[in-house]
Amino acid sequence: MESHTDRRAVLAAAAGLGGLAMLTRPAQAGPLTPPGAPGSTGRTTTEIYDDVQAAGGSRIPVNTLPAGGGFQHEITQPGAYVLTANINTSGANAVLVSASDVDIDFNGFSLINSSSAAGAGITVASAFHRTRIHNGAIRGTFFALSLNDECIVERMRISGFGTRAIELDNDCIVRDCLIRGGTGTQLTADDRCTVVNSTFSGANAIIAGSLFHIDRCSLETTNGSNFGIQCTGNARVANCIVRNYAVAGITVDDSSVVEGCVLNNNGSGIILNDNCLARGNNVDFHPQGVGIRIQGSRTRVVDNHIARAATGIEATAGDNIAYGNTILDCAVITNGPAGNSFPLTTFALTPSTHTPFVNIRL
Repeated sequence: MESHTDRRAVLAAAAGLGGLAMLTRPAQAGPLTPPGAPGSTGRTTTEIYDDVQAAGGSRIPVNTLPAGGGFQHEITQPGAYVLTANINTSGANAVLVSASDVDIDFNGFSLINSSSAAGAGITVASAFHRTRIHNGAIRGTFFALSLNDECIVERMRISGFGTRAIELDNDCIVRDCLIRGGTGTQLTADDRCTVVNSTFSGANAIIAGSLFHIDRCSLETTNGSNFGIQCTGNARVANCIVRNYAVAGITVDDSSVVEGCVLNNNGSGIILNDNCLARGNNVDFHPQGVGIRIQGSRTRVVDNHIARAATGIEATAGDNIAYGNTILDCAVITNGPAGNSFPLTTFALTPSTHTPFVNIRL
């Protein structure tokens, strides 16, 4: 009887002979003529776009929407909308949003009101949320944008408005915007809002609620308005430039942080309340006011440069500490009631004479 071993030997020998035959077979080269261009898949970009439109993926032109609710155009359904030309009004309300989850792309166009004494730009009715507005400009309205919760405004230029550029409820974001002019407060926000990388020029800039975060913004008044940034507790103001406001550049309430900012020629530079931290700010030229004022207790002022103010650091209550600051050309270096810790030394050329827990008078 043939064993399993014998069968395996026969199979291996056959495989070897087959392989040897393949190796001794003459090689054959492929054709030298290159193939032609790839053929068409049968679908053009236009056809694909038409399929997207048929599936409901197209954006709806705002300019063709009918009037409603006292506005020139009304949005009544969720979805994506786009401007296909400028929207022009003369004292009339422009766009009313009566739906949630609406995206409005200005597409580089503008909403223009020839009268800033009347007329709203875009208003979201009170029952609706989650609106996004981007990529365009609004000029000349009385109110430019009046929005509700969870809204986003980005890459917008708003100018020549009568009272307010942007009005926000809770949990909103403004980024990469330019806001110029106006006679009232340029931006108001409720709680948990964020403003980043934006420029404000004109009137009172920002009034915000708690947990407000502003970063990398520039603010300057051109008409002697009172306040740059005013916000309530648990705020963070960082890396901003604030100048020329008559009362104060930055004012924050309890448990807030102001860091890395540049303040110049305001009534006073920074005003803090209880449990706050001001760190690493450059506060220059407040000749009629205070560089940094503490209007509460348990606040820390550290590593700031303060120059050319009537008073460098001032506290109106006790239990505050200031250290590591440099104070230059201030009539009064530090001022406050008993219970504050404002250690002070005169600058010496030998750095070893200074500790990090002493303020240096230059």
